[in-house]
Amino acid sequence: MVHLWIINDKNEVLLMKENNNSTWGCLCGYVYYNESSLDSVVRLAKEKLGLDIDVENVFKLKIERKKHDKNEIDVFVLKANFDLQNLKNNQINFKYVSEAEYFDLCKKHEVHENQSYFFNTYQKNKNEGVLIPQNKIFISNKNKNKYLKGNLHTHTTDSDGKYTTEEVEKFIEKMDMTF
Repeated sequence: MVHLWIINDKNEVLLMKENNNSTWGCLCGYVYYNESSLDSVVRLAKEKLGLDIDVENVFKLKIERKKHDKNEIDVFVLKANFDLQNLKNNQINFKYVSEAEYFDLCKKHEVHENQSYFFNTYQKNKNEGVLIPQNKIFISNKNKNKYLKGNLHTHTTDSDGKYTTEEVEKFIEKMDMTF
């Protein structure tokens, strides 16, 4: 499962609500077999919103999961400005809300219960400098840090937020890199 939060230059978040749903939330959906989380976000934006998004503006949020939570959810933020009238889906209502409006909706239980984390997590990631650009992969080993640029997009991280997929390991082998 992936969540994509779209935030504009005014620091407003785009919320959406399907016509048959009573709560607001972000763009979300399932990751298909043999599809990365980022590919899923790009696909969902096109299918549900009619948008072609630029992955240069997509960042992965590091979120803290509760130990009893068995759901794998990758959370992304897209920094972009979209005119609501250009969003194409007759089955979904859209609106931008400020941080204060978002928290007010959360208090009223008008935001989906598993999506009331966004602004706190987003601010924490910004303050800690851990928003991860998806056109780079960060690999850490002891005191060495390396950035690998390219089209590697993964959907699993370990508990420290380090990328651990087989795809990254194969890329490192291919590039004959040692850490």
